[in-house]
Amino acid sequence: MITLQARSTRRHWPPRRPPVAEVNLDQAADLLVSQIKQLGRGRPVTVVAHSMGGTVLTRAAQQAPELVAHAVRLTAFMPASGIPAVAYIQMPENAGDLVAPLFRADPAR
Repeated sequence: MITLQARSTRRHWPPRRPPVAEVNLDQAADLLVSQIKQLGRGRPVTVVAHSMGGTVLTRAAQQAPELVAHAVRLTAFMPASGIPAVAYIQMPENAGDLVAPLFRADPAR
Protein backbone atom coordinates (compact mmCIF):
# COMPACT_ATOMS: atom_id res chain seq x y z
CA MET A 1 0.00 0.00 0.00
CA ILE A 2 1.31 3.45 -0.89
CA THR A 3 0.11 6.57 0.87
CA LEU A 4 0.99 9.93 -0.59
CA GLN A 5 0.78 13.10 1.44
CA ALA A 6 1.82 16.58 0.29
CA ARG A 7 3.14 18.77 3.07
CA SER A 8 4.52 22.26 2.87
CA THR A 9 6.96 24.22 4.96
CA ARG A 10 5.62 26.97 7.18
CA ARG A 11 6.60 29.61 4.66
CA HIS A 12 4.31 28.46 1.90
CA TRP A 13 1.10 26.96 3.20
CA PRO A 14 -1.21 27.67 4.84
CA PRO A 15 -0.79 31.43 4.58
CA ARG A 16 -1.70 32.08 8.22
CA ARG A 17 1.61 30.60 9.37
CA PRO A 18 4.64 32.81 10.11
CA PRO A 19 6.97 33.92 7.32
CA VAL A 20 10.22 32.03 6.73
CA ALA A 21 12.30 34.71 8.50
CA GLU A 22 10.64 33.59 11.73
CA VAL A 23 11.38 29.87 11.25
CA ASN A 24 14.93 28.55 11.47
CA LEU A 25 16.24 25.27 10.06
CA ASP A 26 15.90 23.37 13.33
CA GLN A 27 12.28 24.50 13.74
CA ALA A 28 11.46 23.49 10.16
CA ALA A 29 13.11 20.11 10.72
CA ASP A 30 11.22 19.63 13.99
CA LEU A 31 7.98 20.26 12.11
CA LEU A 32 8.94 17.75 9.40
CA VAL A 33 9.89 15.13 12.00
CA SER A 34 6.52 15.59 13.72
CA GLN A 35 4.76 15.21 10.36
CA ILE A 36 6.78 12.06 9.60
CA LYS A 37 5.84 10.60 12.98
CA GLN A 38 2.18 11.34 12.34
CA LEU A 39 2.13 10.02 8.78
CA GLY A 40 4.25 6.95 9.40
CA ARG A 41 2.70 6.16 12.77
CA GLY A 42 6.20 5.56 14.11
CA ARG A 43 7.36 3.57 11.08
CA PRO A 44 9.99 4.86 8.61
CA VAL A 45 8.70 6.68 5.55
CA THR A 46 10.05 7.87 2.21
CA VAL A 47 10.34 11.66 2.15
CA VAL A 48 10.59 13.65 -1.10
CA ALA A 49 11.92 17.21 -0.84
CA HIS A 50 12.12 19.94 -3.46
CA SER A 51 14.38 22.98 -3.62
CA MET A 52 15.32 24.36 -0.19
CA GLY A 53 13.22 21.59 1.35
CA GLY A 54 16.29 19.43 0.79
CA THR A 55 18.06 21.21 3.64
CA VAL A 56 15.09 20.60 5.93
CA LEU A 57 14.97 16.94 4.93
CA THR A 58 18.70 16.57 5.60
CA ARG A 59 18.35 18.06 9.09
CA ALA A 60 15.24 15.97 9.86
CA ALA A 61 17.02 12.81 8.75
CA GLN A 62 19.93 13.71 11.03
CA GLN A 63 17.54 14.27 13.94
CA ALA A 64 15.50 11.09 13.44
CA PRO A 65 17.27 8.69 11.04
CA GLU A 66 15.12 5.80 12.24
CA LEU A 67 12.03 7.52 10.77
CA VAL A 68 13.40 8.18 7.25
CA ALA A 69 13.49 5.04 5.11
CA HIS A 70 14.47 6.96 1.98
CA ALA A 71 15.39 10.61 1.46
CA VAL A 72 14.62 11.74 -2.09
CA ARG A 73 15.78 15.19 -3.17
CA LEU A 74 14.02 16.42 -6.29
CA THR A 75 16.06 19.33 -7.65
CA ALA A 76 16.83 20.09 -4.03
CA PHE A 77 19.80 21.20 -1.98
CA MET A 78 21.73 18.48 -0.17
CA PRO A 79 24.35 20.40 1.79
CA ALA A 80 27.17 18.72 3.66
CA SER A 81 26.78 18.84 7.43
CA GLY A 82 27.57 22.25 8.82
CA ILE A 83 27.46 24.05 5.48
CA PRO A 84 24.45 26.34 4.92
CA ALA A 85 22.65 25.89 1.61
CA VAL A 86 23.16 29.55 0.75
CA ALA A 87 26.94 28.90 0.66
CA TYR A 88 26.43 26.76 -2.44
CA ILE A 89 24.47 29.50 -4.16
CA GLN A 90 27.30 31.97 -3.50
CA MET A 91 30.04 29.77 -5.03
CA PRO A 92 31.86 31.07 -8.12
CA GLU A 93 30.35 28.38 -10.36
CA ASN A 94 26.93 29.91 -9.68
CA ALA A 95 27.93 33.38 -10.88
CA GLY A 96 25.07 34.92 -12.81
CA ASP A 97 22.42 32.68 -11.30
CA LEU A 98 18.95 33.97 -10.66
CA VAL A 99 18.42 32.40 -7.23
CA ALA A 100 20.77 34.36 -4.93
CA PRO A 101 19.03 37.72 -5.47
CA LEU A 102 15.78 36.15 -4.26
CA PHE A 103 17.14 35.49 -0.77
CA ARG A 104 16.11 37.96 1.87
CA ALA A 105 16.72 37.77 5.58
CA ASP A 106 15.93 39.70 8.67
CA PRO A 107 19.15 41.65 9.39
CA ALA A 108 18.22 41.82 13.08
CA ARG A 109 18.77 38.05 13.41
